[in-house]
Amino acid sequence: MADSSAGNTPIPWVGVESSGPVLVLVRHGRTAWNAEQRFLGQTDLPLDDVGASEVEALGARIGGAFDAIYSSPLRRALQTAEALGPLQGVVPAITELNQGVLEGLGVAEGFERYRDWFREWADDPEKACVPGGESLGDVRDRAVPAVLGIARAHERGVIAVVTHQMVIAAVCCHAAGAPLRDYREYTVPNLAVSVLRMRGEQLEVAAHGRTV
Repeated sequence: MADSSAGNTPIPWVGVESSGPVLVLVRHGRTAWNAEQRFLGQTDLPLDDVGASEVEALGARIGGAFDAIYSSPLRRALQTAEALGPLQGVVPAITELNQGVLEGLGVAEGFERYRDWFREWADDPEKACVPGGESLGDVRDRAVPAVLGIARAHERGVIAVVTHQMVIAAVCCHAAGAPLRDYREYTVPNLAVSVLRMRGEQLEVAAHGRTV
């Protein structure tokens, strides 16, 4: 594994003790809909010019720092993962929350058009399914076993998992033992990382929402 340093920027996974591999959850780079504050979900947009430039810079800083790299199958995640090094595998279970009828809508328009549903989501995101999409509980139930499967495939090392906002939030809630209604505490900007360690067979949050 290459040296995990990026100039003077602290690397949040260095020195993390784990009974297995250290998992670095990386949110993908920026897309046009991120910039326009539109619901993106599983709509398969590539990175925009800013996102591509930022991903290239991230790869220059920490590319080669990982013993294996896994990605969601969506293009924005794959483009981000490929900048970090050779891809070990594509994992459909870590794709973004299916946001159904919201996808493509601006945030303000979505809140106005589906205000009743957003009240349900605020009360219980674990069970409140987006019309035509998923609940946050659905995301947790597919993503957590997938992340654990990645961890169990590696005895040691630092493993990058390039994924999405709501996947990271759901997995981190699980790892922290927090209810999914606390998901906002685990949302992250584009290209931020959250670091998980293994304690026996359990995931724990070692660092969250860090930039590198």
